[in-house]
Amino acid sequence: MTALGSPGREISVARLRATRRDTAMYRVTIVVRSAATFAAMVLCYLGYLPVWGLLLANLVLYPEIYLRVHDIGHACSLGRLGLAARFVPVSNPLWGGTRVFAVVHAEHHAHLGTDSDPWRPYYVGHPLRALLFNLIEPEYSLRSFIRLRGIDRELVMNTLYNAVCLAACLAVFQWVYVIHLVSQRVVHGVGIFFFNFYTHRATLSSSAPIGTWERAGDLRAILPVLRTVWGADTIDGLIYHNRHNCVGQQHVPVRNYKYLTDTGIYTRPARCSTPP
Repeated sequence: MTALGSPGREISVARLRATRRDTAMYRVTIVVRSAATFAAMVLCYLGYLPVWGLLLANLVLYPEIYLRVHDIGHACSLGRLGLAARFVPVSNPLWGGTRVFAVVHAEHHAHLGTDSDPWRPYYVGHPLRALLFNLIEPEYSLRSFIRLRGIDRELVMNTLYNAVCLAACLAVFQWVYVIHLVSQRVVHGVGIFFFNFYTHRATLSSSAPIGTWERAGDLRAILPVLRTVWGADTIDGLIYHNRHNCVGQQHVPVRNYKYLTDTGIYTRPARCSTPP
């Protein structure tokens, strides 16, 4: 399978896959950005940073953390995720870490748009209903993982890690940590709502067909601003998400989506279906 490179030149999709160096940098990004958001919370607690500064830090820094969880989940086998991806050090608990994400997300790619897709609540029905499910995505994905794989030692260790960190930070930082936690969850939920609903519905309407659409043209006027705030990789992951859904291209990292083409062959026979 080939993808577009520079004009007149094709690149093998296999060459666009993440390298070991890439995945190592994704782990570093997770740790550094997580530490930066936590540092902002501590500074706010100590009175050196206003609450709006904490909110801004989470708004700008958090999305790429989850983006790299996504990239690692596609690039690595479950046994090679790495410590930072297994126990994602964000305050917003990602129950089960990247392993839970990777297992459930693989089912999404295998069953996009069908009743078997565990990701389905994130993009079907009314947009407000979908937004609610995106806001509880870590918990809903944990539920889906348990239904698929059951409970094992790794999952128990991971949920305990999240629970202990949550309880300890609430005890120490109190209401400031609550603000920090809620702001991260809101950024998480609203951000993935756009990656799930906006990219898999023709419009932001409860009656819009389900499928996968490129959004570069829709957002062209504000793309420079979006890329300045959240980075080119994050925004490319949004506007070229349709290319990521094509069969054989799912494991390419977001920074290379722009080199892919929309082949029209997705994880189900038809491009669109009518939502229930």
